[in-house]
Amino acid sequence: MDTLKEGGEKIMKCKKYILPGILIGCLLFGGIVIASRDDFFSVAKVGDFAKTLRRNIEEGDTGEILLRGEHVSVQRDQYEQSRKFYLATGLGEKEASESALVYCKEFNSLYHEAIRKNYDVSDGELEKYIDEMRENFHSANVSPESVQIYRAILKQFDSEDQYWEYQKKVYQKQLPIEKMNRDLEEEFYQKNPQASSEDWEKEFQKIKDELVLKENFHN
Repeated sequence: MDTLKEGGEKIMKCKKYILPGILIGCLLFGGIVIASRDDFFSVAKVGDFAKTLRRNIEEGDTGEILLRGEHVSVQRDQYEQSRKFYLATGLGEKEASESALVYCKEFNSLYHEAIRKNYDVSDGELEKYIDEMRENFHSANVSPESVQIYRAILKQFDSEDQYWEYQKKVYQKQLPIEKMNRDLEEEFYQKNPQASSEDWEKEFQKIKDELVLKENFHN
């Protein structure tokens, strides 16, 4: 069973499968968006997640490979960061570990497919996207709970600028995936004009499952 579909009231799927950032209303994780109310997040666990981000910046990737696929691999650093994220959403250790593995496999498989299809992002596009994200995080519409979570993350960075510099690295990979997914969705609705958003979600999950299967991940 896809553990991302579990979690009951704590975690719900968002109709838009690509949204910016780590949190605030909808949380993006590599082509997967988890819509979750802010009050489900543990500020302490969000802080742990942010510490992992900070450590990755300071120490860099260890290069340790957890799983190998035909074209891509899952690094332990990526898995641990993902696991801390899911713990912050309120999942238990077992569910968080399972969800992190699902995410890592899907994200890396999607990224390989996007690059294979020649999707990329320019420096200008990246700068504009990050600037817009940053403005949104300071919007008057952001809830007090979201502000609290955002501040918990920023505490683990030397400055807000350092945090957004980190996000640039994240979106160098994320935006090509977003472009590909948007085109896939448009193509789906052109072929199926009467389809619902739920129909597209099922189709998108099928695409991800097929890409992961092709990678044949193993230890």
